[in-house]
Formats: sequence, structure tokens, C-alpha cells
Amino acid sequence: MDLFAQRHRFTFHEGSNETGVYHVAYRDQRAEVSIILEGAIRFVVDGEARHVEAPAISFQAYRERLEVSLPRERRTRTMWCHFSPTDFGDPEWAWMHRLPPALPMMGSLENLFRSATQLVQHDAWSMPQQHDYAAQARDALGSAIFAEYIRCASGGSAASAALPRPVAMVKKAIEERYGEEWDLESLARLGNLNGKYLISLFRKHLGETPISYLWKRRAEAGLALLRQTDLGVEEIAFRCGYQTAAHFSRSIKQRYGRSPRAIRTILPL
Repeated sequence: MDLFAQRHRFTFHEGSNETGVYHVAYRDQRAEVSIILEGAIRFVVDGEARHVEAPAISFQAYRERLEVSLPRERRTRTMWCHFSPTDFGDPEWAWMHRLPPALPMMGSLENLFRSATQLVQHDAWSMPQQHDYAAQARDALGSAIFAEYIRCASGGSAASAALPRPVAMVKKAIEERYGEEWDLESLARLGNLNGKYLISLFRKHLGETPISYLWKRRAEAGLALLRQTDLGVEEIAFRCGYQTAAHFSRSIKQRYGRSPRAIRTILPL
């Protein structure tokens, strides 16, 4: 999917907890790529929490609210780039929500970020007639950052290869066998780990817990069956690992903003 068929205005920032700011919240719709250079950041994206440990790259797309929390006891440095996807419809939002929330640090993305921040600093001292050219260059770098994140997140990329073997094994099992009964202990056994360490690895490399990733995958599979089949809601729920149709319906409504019935009676997501 081409998210950048139209030009978007990108904004770049740098920040650290050395300024004494430990928590911020945003309410306007945004899509954002962040690079965590040191420390750790807790993101709450439309109510869904994730913890990202440096060095890493993270992706946030939110329609209602983003909360960002930095630890007080650890030095944390970050850079981020965002744009307002006001022209995006439900298909684009659903596609962005399927992107991994975090990736290991990639040199290509780090270099793009550093080039963009240097450009922004230089633009602050440039002549007025140079601002338009600087804005075009800035937006081109912003598009490149998002495109590179998407490329790195694609299957078979270096990012996938960089996952530790236990994380890759559990992730693959979830993606292929999401309809089975899983709990933290059974997932951890797949990687020969204890549950606490598996959570730590998932948060570090994927930005969420194994159970959170499992429920996300189940919801994605359920959404696909709603759109592509005429199976009943109860049947879809059981196929995707939900215990009841009511639980499935609540999950779909919370994640996609529509009930299963609404998804089937209006234009597809």
C-alpha cells in the first residue's frame, strides 16, 4: 500500500529526560516513527501500552491519544518524526496497525534521522527564500523514514532475521496457530524460556508482550474472516481462539472502532 501518494508535511523532534519532562500526551491524529537512542520509553497508543528499550525504532499510529513516558532513573534520548494522516481512511489505518510496533536499531533509519535533524537545525538559520526548499527536503526525508521502516518491517527483512531465535519461534507459532489455546507458560515453553524472560524479549524486540501480540493476531484473523467469508460471528470467534462471540465482538470494536455487524454492513475496512 502506498501511504504517500499525496505529499504530507513531516515534523522532526529530539528529546531527552534531562529536560525534566517525563510524560507528554497528544490528542491529534498522527503516524510517528521514533528512534530510541538510550534508555527506554513507554508508549500508550489509543489505550494500548507498549514498552520499548533502546536501541530500537518504534512506530505509533493513533487516532485518539498517544501518551509517552520516560523513566526518571535512566538517561533516555530519542528522536521522532510524525505527520497527520487526516486523509487516510480505514484501510490505511488498519494497514498501519498491522505494522510491528518496534524493530531493532537499523543504521539506515538512524542515518536518515540524523540527516533530517541536521537539516532542521540548518533551516532555522537559513534565508527566508530557502525555507521552501528546506521544507521539501525535510518532507522527502520524512517519507523516506516511513518507507524505510515499512521496508525493514517486511517479511524476510534484516529486521526479522535480527530477532532472537526464541522470539522468532514464538512469533511464528502465534501467527500460524493463533486459534489454539495459549497462555504465557505454553508460549514460553516453545522457546525454552520462562515467562518473565519471554515478556522481556518480546518487549525489547517487538514492543509488546507475547499475549498482547497473540490477541492482536487473533483480531486481525477475525477481521479478515468477517470481510472475506459469510461465517457466523460465533464460528469466527472460536476459529480465532476466542471463548465467546461476545468477547470477540468487544475485541473487534475496541481495536477497529466497529462491531462485527457494522463491518459487514458498511464498506469494508
